[in-house]
Amino acid sequence: MSVSMDARDGLGEPTAYISRSALLHNAALIRRTISPQIKICAIVKAGAYGHNADIVVDTLGNFSTDGSDQPAVDAFAVADLDEAAALPALAQTVLVLRPVENSFLGRQHAKIDFAIRNGWWLTVGNPAA
Repeated sequence: MSVSMDARDGLGEPTAYISRSALLHNAALIRRTISPQIKICAIVKAGAYGHNADIVVDTLGNFSTDGSDQPAVDAFAVADLDEAAALPALAQTVLVLRPVENSFLGRQHAKIDFAIRNGWWLTVGNPAA
């Protein structure tokens, strides 16, 4: 007789609960630790690492850590242009980490135009570098 012990079989799929107050608390800890001149960029690639980018971006982009009108973070970063396009509307800078390649070929050209119109910061790589 063979017995399989897989946590998903008995417990269901793992679930992560996102706490807005915990996100803001963590951002406040970072803010208190660093100089006021230092900017904070929240990395929300891969759907905020599977935690739902919309909730994370809304919390860190629209709520303050100190009761002021300043948002918890100064910028957001994503892996690619598609992830940036999937984010809700933001006042903060969006940094696209994956270098842009073949920017004037095929559908990439339209994505680059869209990114520029939205003011996203793009990275550019050079294979020779």
